Amino acid sequence: MLEEQKRAERLGKIILEDAKRIAEEIIENARKQSEEIVEKAQEKYKHDEEEDILQDKHDTGIIYAKELSHRDFEAKKDVLAFRNQKVNELFERVSSRILEYVQSDAYTKKLSALIERADKEIPLYKDCVIYHSAGDKDVISAIAGGKTVGTAVDKTILLGGILVFYPKENIYLDYTFDSQLEKQRKDFANHSELSL
Repeated sequence: MLEEQKRAERLGKIILEDAKRIAEEIIENARKQSEEIVEKAQEKYKHDEEEDILQDKHDTGIIYAKELSHRDFEAKKDVLAFRNQKVNELFERVSSRILEYVQSDAYTKKLSALIERADKEIPLYKDCVIYHSAGDKDVISAIAGGKTVGTAVDKTILLGGILVFYPKENIYLDYTFDSQLEKQRKDFANHSELSL
């Protein structure tokens, strides 16, 4: 019986050792699995975090680009408005100087020279009409009196000069200060140094 008891004890000891070894293997496997799970979770978290950071960068970049574009547009709009104001002020001063010139004796000579210029370019004839401003009616009548042409007021001529109409050719020769000033304004405004 002693022998059986020893065998039973040995068997019990072997079973306990096996159980202990199996338990240690299970614990070791569980530990490895938990480490793998934690490692994968950390990798996923890091990857998700990097994606979130990239998305935030992208979103911030878009917001920044929109804001920059908006501010650039507003700045250009302000510069354009300021530029237009200065161009208008400049040409208002030029218009004032032209109106001063129109009141001088030199202007009467200029009108006479413009009529002669038109006559040289295309000879004037009976049906031609010299258009002028309302203020130039008497001066034009006196200058054109020697020529057999008609004269008429053109309400679009505000600064001075003449517009000659040749009905047979259906041609206008425009020597008005208004159109010359407007051409100068356009040329000035389109000058490359003034563009945005």
